[in-house]
Amino acid sequence: MFLTVYLSNNDQHFSEVPITPETLCRDVVELCKEPGEADCYLAEMWRGSERVIGEGERMLEVLQRWGLQRGEVRYLLHHQRAPGRESGGSRLADQMMKRNQVKASVERCLENGVSAPRLDMTLGDLQDLATRQQQQINAQQQLLASKEQRLRYLKLQDQRQQQQQEVSEQERLRQLRENAHNQEAKLRRVRALRGQVEQKRLSNSKLGQCDGYLGDWTDFVAT
Repeated sequence: MFLTVYLSNNDQHFSEVPITPETLCRDVVELCKEPGEADCYLAEMWRGSERVIGEGERMLEVLQRWGLQRGEVRYLLHHQRAPGRESGGSRLADQMMKRNQVKASVERCLENGVSAPRLDMTLGDLQDLATRQQQQINAQQQLLASKEQRLRYLKLQDQRQQQQQEVSEQERLRQLRENAHNQEAKLRRVRALRGQVEQKRLSNSKLGQCDGYLGDWTDFVAT
């Protein structure tokens, strides 16, 4: 996954840093600080409060501790000495800082395609550097594969929704045609019944006239 680190108070000035379960805070600081900078530290900010993240803390664990509130936390790189750190520092801290600077220098050389200069680095340091780079590459590949899989899933869902909409539209049109056909059939039956009633009425009217004529003729004969 990627960690958004703001390099200043400007929201437009940030860096996306890939992190793995082995990525430490010092690794993130080395990737984000300017070349030649010595005193930088990373802090997490949440609802007005700020906490300095220790150099040895694993960033993935830091993120996981926030749980659902992870989206509310901002990570800001301060370009100064961390609060509470002694000005002189211990010998071990100085050695670790120099070693990190050497690693950062080698990483920048490798990223720029320039062969690294001859430096006083142990085999373990180089192996650790190679391991971290491989882990970052693997994390980026996994992220890319996950995004591609998500894209394929969204496309498939979109196709299914379109097919369902087409089927639903066809079914609706079929029902409309069937309803129209039934209405026409009912109208024809009503017209036929109306014609039959009208014809029977005319027939009854003619029969009434004939009865009247027959009555007059009977009276005439009797007279």
